Amino acid sequence: MIARIVRSLRTARVARVEILVPVVFVVLAAAIAPGAALAQSSARDFSGVWSRIDPEGTNTDSFTFEEPPMTPWAAKRYALIRRDVEGFQQAREDMDQLRWPYCMSPGTPRAYLRPGPLEIAQTPNGVYIIYEGNKLARQIYLDGRPHPEGAPPTSMGHSTGRWDGDTLIVETVGIDPLTWIDGLGHPHTEALRIEERFRRISDTQIEIDFLFDDPGAFTRPWGGKKLFELHPDWEIMEYSVCQDRSTEELLKMWSEALGEPW
Repeated sequence: MIARIVRSLRTARVARVEILVPVVFVVLAAAIAPGAALAQSSARDFSGVWSRIDPEGTNTDSFTFEEPPMTPWAAKRYALIRRDVEGFQQAREDMDQLRWPYCMSPGTPRAYLRPGPLEIAQTPNGVYIIYEGNKLARQIYLDGRPHPEGAPPTSMGHSTGRWDGDTLIVETVGIDPLTWIDGLGHPHTEALRIEERFRRISDTQIEIDFLFDDPGAFTRPWGGKKLFELHPDWEIMEYSVCQDRSTEELLKMWSEALGEPW
């Protein structure tokens, strides 16, 4: 096809050459770089297994090193949760709903801060995220539905999304106030609204910007960002937060019932 165009240009008048030469370069560019259109479409593709990137100096237990501006309600609970805990270490384990014997879901957004990768799958009407820890799952609806009214809060809340160019904007509400925003123990109320902005910044990395808005717990919205790296050869595995302790208790119960080791 390119050869035919070039032959026709050779016999064309100068005026026609001036018009058609740019067209030739467009055709040549498309032939030389057939992946250009694919690269553009892949900017909206977050499918795959991703692990969090924690550069040196990153706070792995929160989304920022800056303390958010808390209301008196939140500050009182945060002080209790972090009593005798120094710096940016994780909050007291005896008050952490993840720990034994509670073994509850970390919820969102804290699930992003837990060890282990996550897997994202996409359809035209939804994005689905599976976190390796406890195999937690989120559904982000892209079909334009509203958030349900009067639904009970859940650890993962209810998420809807929309596209702004190549950025996926997700809004999540209805999050159980028993969960914390992060591992430091920042509390929230049932009014918490989370905005996430997903962007594929390269072939192997995505960036998620977080904004937390909860007038009952914070005097203004605050947030941070996290980077994730693609691992095409990875599969997420099974991991339960309290599995070791639960297994010990279960084996002990069966051994006592049988009168011999299980």
